[in-house]
Amino acid sequence: MPGSDARDRKAEHNARALPRHLLGKYAQAVAGRAWRLAELSVFDDLKAPCWVARPVRPGSGLRVVVYANHACRARFGTPRSSTGVVRWYQGVPEHRRGLIDDLMQVMQESIQTRREILRVTLNVTQAFEQIFERMPPGVHGHLLEEALDVDYGGEVISCNLWCLEQEIDTARLRAEALTAFSPIHSMLFSCEGNMLYANDAAHASMFRSAKRQGITRLDRKYTLAELLSINGEPQPNLAQDVLTALLKQGESHHAVTITSTLPDGKIRHTLHEFWPAQDLAESERPTAIVASCFDVTHLKDTELQLLGMKQALQQKNDALETEVQTMWDQKASLDKERNRLREQLQQAVQLHKLPHMAVSTTSAIDLTINLLDTLLDGDTPQVEQILKVRNELLQSADLRAPQDLAKQIKQQKGFTEEAGRSLVSLFQDTDSAATLLEPAVNKSRSRLSSSSSVGPFKEGLKQWRFSGSMVSRLSETTTNPSFLTPAGSLTPCGSARPDDLLGMMPCGPMPSITPEIERLLMDAQTNWDFDMMSLDAATNGRPLSCFAYCLFQSTGLMQALKFPERNMAAYLMEIEAGYRDNPYHNRIHAASVLHVTFHLVGGKSGLKDLGIVEDIMEASMYLAAVAHDYEHPGLTNDFLIRSHNPLAIYYNDRSPLENHHAAGSFHVFFRHFGVGAGATIDPQVQEVMRATVIDLIMATDMKAHFAIMSRMQGAFQLGAFNVGKGGASGAAAASPSADPAGKAWATLSTEHRLLAAQCVLKGADIGHLALPYRCHDQWVQRLQAEWFSQGDRERSSGMPISAMMDREKPGNLASSQVGFFEVVALPLYKTLTAVLPAAAPLRASANNNYNKWLLQLDDTIYQI
Repeated sequence: MPGSDARDRKAEHNARALPRHLLGKYAQAVAGRAWRLAELSVFDDLKAPCWVARPVRPGSGLRVVVYANHACRARFGTPRSSTGVVRWYQGVPEHRRGLIDDLMQVMQESIQTRREILRVTLNVTQAFEQIFERMPPGVHGHLLEEALDVDYGGEVISCNLWCLEQEIDTARLRAEALTAFSPIHSMLFSCEGNMLYANDAAHASMFRSAKRQGITRLDRKYTLAELLSINGEPQPNLAQDVLTALLKQGESHHAVTITSTLPDGKIRHTLHEFWPAQDLAESERPTAIVASCFDVTHLKDTELQLLGMKQALQQKNDALETEVQTMWDQKASLDKERNRLREQLQQAVQLHKLPHMAVSTTSAIDLTINLLDTLLDGDTPQVEQILKVRNELLQSADLRAPQDLAKQIKQQKGFTEEAGRSLVSLFQDTDSAATLLEPAVNKSRSRLSSSSSVGPFKEGLKQWRFSGSMVSRLSETTTNPSFLTPAGSLTPCGSARPDDLLGMMPCGPMPSITPEIERLLMDAQTNWDFDMMSLDAATNGRPLSCFAYCLFQSTGLMQALKFPERNMAAYLMEIEAGYRDNPYHNRIHAASVLHVTFHLVGGKSGLKDLGIVEDIMEASMYLAAVAHDYEHPGLTNDFLIRSHNPLAIYYNDRSPLENHHAAGSFHVFFRHFGVGAGATIDPQVQEVMRATVIDLIMATDMKAHFAIMSRMQGAFQLGAFNVGKGGASGAAAASPSADPAGKAWATLSTEHRLLAAQCVLKGADIGHLALPYRCHDQWVQRLQAEWFSQGDRERSSGMPISAMMDREKPGNLASSQVGFFEVVALPLYKTLTAVLPAAAPLRASANNNYNKWLLQLDDTIYQI
């Protein structure tokens, strides 16, 4: 710049801290021509580093310095020549070249999209280390950039003027990054409505908006009115309202939603939020406005959709209310019609004309009680209900047993003849099942052939070793008569000497409690669906004695009832030795029944938790579970009775197996715990336990199933368990949270406590039905194998083969399982759940298994 004017402008420039527009008045001095190199010295006195750079070659991203002021040379060293820049770039690794090229491209795009003056915060070292020899590492700061043309040796070159306005530290750099790189459009406006600052997202949006209007470079002055534009038209009045609300009326927050139509016809909704702020950069403008913009088009569209859905739902609701009113009117009309036809129905409906119903396990006395309840509730019973009760009472031999069960099962769709016979034989005598379900049955009954021979039990007891504190050594040797006749039939306990009442199998050593066994025992006490087969494998065939001993110790019953540990261990091991290696009725089954009993009695919300049982009853239930199938031969009661087995004869054909399980196990019990004055436990406790265990074991006979279930239903009807007639309130009444002290059960009679205990043991006895399907299916296969084994005996002895036990005609297993679930398992678990919340998981799992069998049955019917 020639003359004194240049010196004046230079002095004016130096007097200012740093000009907002670098060229300012100097641009007027060189208007219409390019800057000469000598004129660039006007920036020498600036304290901030300032330099002018041009491309190394046209189109290249690399730059070479044309001019650098004194502050720049002092801070960054001597600029590199064009050759030095190229050589430096060639020496840079390939991955760094890419970073440098990307950075220069971003800078170039920023120059093109922003205003004429660029203010950017970046890593100065990375951006310009190519052109300075001594560029220090890690320099960050605010850079000002402006384009200018320079006369360079007679050639006009487009250059960029750079000025490092201010270096900033890491903390401030990160603070600015929160705004600069935020996807939310953030801007700062002055109190006059002029934009002072905008982050990168806002700049990019403004540039796209300007580009749609044909503007390639943004004007310096961007106002609040332009920000609030509607369809491209600035809104000065709306902008003034925002300024007035925030700066004059003192509002702390103001929001405006703008709806615009885009060129492509789409509607855009933009939410603008404003807050008052301080502009710390300039003292002459003490107040400012912070603005943030959000695209809420999707939110608005969703609101409109929800509004439409609300209106549609309201219309549907109105239509439903009209329909409900119509239905009520129709119901009133039907009630009148029913009353008119009632007398005609009473005369016309006969019992044989009653519609066919599904299998019903309701007894005659239950039907009568239900009829009386209907009358007490003030309702009019159906004629069919009255006639059915009358017929049942006239025909019933046992008021507590389901009537015509065999006929119902025979008529039930999907039940095969074999499955029906098998199911009926569980609850009724063999002749009844055969008469009703078997068209032609050979009535002859023959004894088992005596030609086969079963070897006697091995003599005596070998030395047993118990781990830990159980027993150091147990040695007892006796010569015991075989408890099996040569024909394979059991003999009653009374045929043996008092000191030799049971034959005992040789016992292996009690396993040491390894970490694996300890883990399994803990798992069994924690999870009701534990697979007892895994404990059998880990304990080398000792799941029952191992789990039972652990159970008596962990529950404190061993100490509370003063069971000697040595005697208890010996008793459990001898009972376990008495379980034969049957496919189903074996020691694993006994351990599984004990396991489920424990969770229904001693678990959370179990009988003990609810206060229904005390220590003696709890111990009795565990002992009953341990011994409930003691010395089971793998044969049914019906087989023993039909073959005139001595055991059946001894017990007069009345539950011979259950009688033997109880009697035989108590011979073992008395041998180890003594009798009367010589007992090692309290004689009175022993008396109560003996009576309870016998009652519990006898309840496992399926012939007594409906009598027990009927008595349980009667107890419900009497309110013995604080259960309402509807059943739903019963679960709530039985909840421990509703009765934490167990006071609701304080008045429960001994009879009802025993009844609840019997139902628990019955539920545990069929507990595999509630195990995960994989385990449940294994037990079903084991049970079928035991059935086939009995069928083989029946065939070899010339006896009629029992239903589902013919290996050559196996029958429909799914049909048998569905029938057992419907008649026995599901009603039993439903009753248990009404009293015991602890039974709810078993009921749910049993329902799942039932549904799986039902699907298999449906598939079988479809194939047929």
